[in-house]
Amino acid sequence: LDLKNFGGALEACDRALQLASGRPEVLRVRSQALRELKREGEARAAYSEYVRASTVATPVFSAPRAGDQRAEILIIVPNPVAEEELAPVDHLYRVTGNFPTQLAERLAHDFHFNFIFRSVVARLPAAGSTFRPDVVINNNANGDLIQIEKSLPELVRAVDGFGAPVINHPSKVIQTTREGMIRLLDGISDALVPKTRRFCAGGKTADEIIREIEAEFDYPFITRTLMAQRGIGMTRFTSRTELAEKMALGYPDEFYVTQFVDSRTPEGFARKIRVSIVGDEMVVTRVDSSPDWNVHGRKPPHRVKFYLDHPHLLAEEKQICANPEKELGLPAMQALRAIRERIPLDILGIDFNVLHDGRVLFYEANACMNLLSTASEKVPFPKEPDERLLEIFRNYLAKRAAGT
Repeated sequence: LDLKNFGGALEACDRALQLASGRPEVLRVRSQALRELKREGEARAAYSEYVRASTVATPVFSAPRAGDQRAEILIIVPNPVAEEELAPVDHLYRVTGNFPTQLAERLAHDFHFNFIFRSVVARLPAAGSTFRPDVVINNNANGDLIQIEKSLPELVRAVDGFGAPVINHPSKVIQTTREGMIRLLDGISDALVPKTRRFCAGGKTADEIIREIEAEFDYPFITRTLMAQRGIGMTRFTSRTELAEKMALGYPDEFYVTQFVDSRTPEGFARKIRVSIVGDEMVVTRVDSSPDWNVHGRKPPHRVKFYLDHPHLLAEEKQICANPEKELGLPAMQALRAIRERIPLDILGIDFNVLHDGRVLFYEANACMNLLSTASEKVPFPKEPDERLLEIFRNYLAKRAAGT
């Protein structure tokens, strides 16, 4: 393979597997050789074999031991998918892009982190006899995906089988679909929760779907896919013409529509504030701004440049994170507390803004977010709330591990 003799590599792998079938490392090399030979379907099939063989050989992947680790933490991660780069299986445990992965990196000296795929738990004879964690973190945290897959019973068996305290139990996650969240937050004073509805396009023409949407929503509104997070798969429509042009290119069978609320600052920037919640603790950790309505983080070069061109936004962010009650107002903080009390998750993030009249404009809340800093070092998130949140995580996991 290294010599780029891909046909020879494939032949060598096949001979090796005849001598000892199911060798994970050989199956992965075989998938890479097949890809180089432009045999994509076979490459993905070989990669799937590699993942299965790896998890049969080692059902629970354990991170290296380091420091003074006080407890065994098991993260149940979503089932793996064949990535473009045909990555080693231990990489697949860490690509979920939300807070459990961050904890495994940032608290590796405090706790020993272990990982298992949801599908692997299902085929274990007895989960608790295979591995005994002190705490289980359920990282299958997309309520809409659980609903679509009808996987709640399987997930409940998976997390409960280890006989340990569970963070973000599936029975809690399933309540936090986008439509479910609207029901949970109904009637909270000083909070504006935009109308959101799930649409089914199956068997309907584009014109029928457009009329259905227009009967309930005014332009502009936002459409989004059911499963994507981090602002992916979101489109804002300001007219029927725009919507019709998009529909003509094709559309998913099911999608969400949310009423768009313009909450730009006096400078004309859209703003998204994140509060990270661990148990009863709430920490405002970041304030993102953008000239675009769909506010993203600050890793891409164009986002770094935006903040370097507007350094006062970083100063404002520090002020808000240091004293959110003063900067955002007491009614907004009370509304956030009321929102938190309605949501059953143990750990989550809430994205929001504060309107000119002091009300909280709710964007979303879920357990699929990065809660610790992910910013470029050139334009970092405020250090103090990030460190405070990490200490809250440390204490919370220790208490849950101790059964308190």
